[in-house]
Amino acid sequence: MAFPMLFMEMGACYYPEIGFEYELEPKTDTHKAETAVIAVALGSIENSACFCQFADREIAIPEWVHLFNSVAGYGWTIADMMLAGKRIFYLKRLINHRYGQTAKDDVLTPRILEPARDGEPEGIEINFDGMKAQFYRLMEMDPEKGLPTRAALEACGMDREAGLIWQD
Repeated sequence: MAFPMLFMEMGACYYPEIGFEYELEPKTDTHKAETAVIAVALGSIENSACFCQFADREIAIPEWVHLFNSVAGYGWTIADMMLAGKRIFYLKRLINHRYGQTAKDDVLTPRILEPARDGEPEGIEINFDGMKAQFYRLMEMDPEKGLPTRAALEACGMDREAGLIWQD
């Protein structure tokens, strides 16, 4: 996910067809969680398809869908492609959970969380906990387990996985 978020924050890409219409201000947390939701789906599909994350910034989202449909014969819409990216992200979370990772492992190092020491962002602190909480809400993830909720998994067609994780 790192590269799509980086490019989105830098203003190097604009994807209104998938909901990314923000001009992000690097020194605030405004729209960061919303952008991260889009970036995880986009980054997951990029990584799974082995797209070059530097070169593909010139490829429009409809062209991505056309590539997938041409190569794999999926018949996807843009929404289908983004849902596939979300499923990939959720699967990664489920695998990591199996190895013991939870929401408490979604952290940054203390140094990264320190306010900038100089330059234009000097003194600005990162609202990591707030952005993380908002990201979890938007992704429909349990804030303690760090996993997608049963409803989120089922909405992605992952009923079997939901039953394995969220046993009643």
